[in-house]
Amino acid sequence: MHNASEFFDYVVNEIHTTIVDTVDDEGHPTMAAIDMMDYDEDGRLFLTAKGKSFYDRLTKRGYLSLTALQGEDTMSGKAITIRGRVKEIGPDCLPRLFEKNPYMLDIYRTEESRKALTVFKLYEGIGE
Repeated sequence: MHNASEFFDYVVNEIHTTIVDTVDDEGHPTMAAIDMMDYDEDGRLFLTAKGKSFYDRLTKRGYLSLTALQGEDTMSGKAITIRGRVKEIGPDCLPRLFEKNPYMLDIYRTEESRKALTVFKLYEGIGE
């Protein structure tokens, strides 16, 4: 049996990029690939930019489902699916996320480009 911290660590540090599903205003599923950047005792942390449709769906619905896959094929692979609530926690931990994920400095090269970023936390989830 694994505890939540072990799953958080595995998704963030071993798999990292996940496929998430949210629901748009018409009730249709909409998927995106996002990186799970870090975690704490309460959940997984990821970021997005304000103004993106993904941001709008997260703030309107407060819920997502994610799948994290790793492996060469079906028989040797591992998959984790989690559904849970999300909440915006703001930009305060962005420096920590950029330090842990230095490739983000190549994507958001200037302070100006980072101003729109905000952090969300996935919490109160269930998974398999």
